Amino acid sequence: MIARRVDKTIDILVLVLVFAIVSLRPLPFGMTDPVPPTVFGGSSAAAFFRVLAVALAAWMLVRNRQWLNYWRLFRKNGFLLLFVALTFASAAWSVRPLWSVYSALEVAFATALGAYLGLRFSTKGILDSMFWLGGIVVFLCYDYVILFPSVGTMPGYPYYGAWRGFFWHRNHMGSILAFLQAVYLLRFFLGIRERNRIALLDGVFFVLALILVVMSRSATGYILVILLDGLLTVGLIWLRFRCSLKLIHYCFFGAAVLAGSILVFTHLDFVFGLFNRNASMTGRVPMWEYLLRHIVAERPWLGYGFGAIWRQEWFQVQVQQAIGWPFPVLIADNGFLDILLHLGGVGLSVFVVSLAIIAVSIVRHAFRRPSLLTFFPLLVLIYALVANISFSLFMELETFVWLMVMIGYSLSAKPQE
Repeated sequence: MIARRVDKTIDILVLVLVFAIVSLRPLPFGMTDPVPPTVFGGSSAAAFFRVLAVALAAWMLVRNRQWLNYWRLFRKNGFLLLFVALTFASAAWSVRPLWSVYSALEVAFATALGAYLGLRFSTKGILDSMFWLGGIVVFLCYDYVILFPSVGTMPGYPYYGAWRGFFWHRNHMGSILAFLQAVYLLRFFLGIRERNRIALLDGVFFVLALILVVMSRSATGYILVILLDGLLTVGLIWLRFRCSLKLIHYCFFGAAVLAGSILVFTHLDFVFGLFNRNASMTGRVPMWEYLLRHIVAERPWLGYGFGAIWRQEWFQVQVQQAIGWPFPVLIADNGFLDILLHLGGVGLSVFVVSLAIIAVSIVRHAFRRPSLLTFFPLLVLIYALVANISFSLFMELETFVWLMVMIGYSLSAKPQE
């Protein structure tokens, strides 16, 4: 009994440390540091807590004889290790080697500890932790907006007061809160099914998180809310009636989805107009064209070094002047394109293959024994893929999203719960 309590306490401590560490970069000052103070983290304190989290996780794996299960996760997806190795190796050709080493350490930390958390916690345990994490994030966002409006909102053109909470940008808050509100909706559905009174609190946080997405005025956030909540609702209906469905029903549904997709892609101006945007995705498309033609083309195979090129102010200004934006460009606003910039075609190919293996594992997990719990890793995967189309959340701004992908992968590789 005492041993179990010790294990549980250490696991919770590791989880708290990991979530706290990966949440540092999205803060308003997270993108302003010219160089990382240490290669092990943003400060000596962050370095200490990283080492502590890794040491505790390693000790727990040895203590519980789970090293083999842990290693099996990476053996099934060797491209994950290859990708992490490439991030470190890129320091050899990086335009800013110290930043590449620092960024590679962040990726290695999120990859290793995400796999650990998925192995040690059940899906329900992860959802419980997301309840508390989301509650803290929601509280801090409202706190910043109400008490420190000059920090909690974005001044001037083109944002004019859009909320960003304690995040560095409104699109970042809109994206993360879109995911968190979907987590609360999932928990709400689970609570109603289990007749758990905590479901009412999940419903309250769902509404509060949804309001933050709306006030961010982020089109990415809006689209994610519609997609994630729609998928959860459809999944809930499917779970209720799947035993009554026949092949013709699935064919009809597939045809409807295909027809709807064609309709959307042939009327992009109208669809983006619904969100007060245009088909250029607020200037992203011209920026992507410029980066591909003039920047990626100069180093197409190995890129400029992981996490390095956007750390140069002259490059931010160069892209700004080339595409005519009113402010320096800080990221490519596409997670896949940023990896292409960092590691070239070789790195992006390795990353995409590793992500495809993760996706296969998660999809199999979701449909092997369908339930709301087994749908959670699928929700994480869809969120990560869609959010990175118009914002860089694959290890450019932070590692929270990648951490969640690794947790989902680890959960999917375990025996069915």
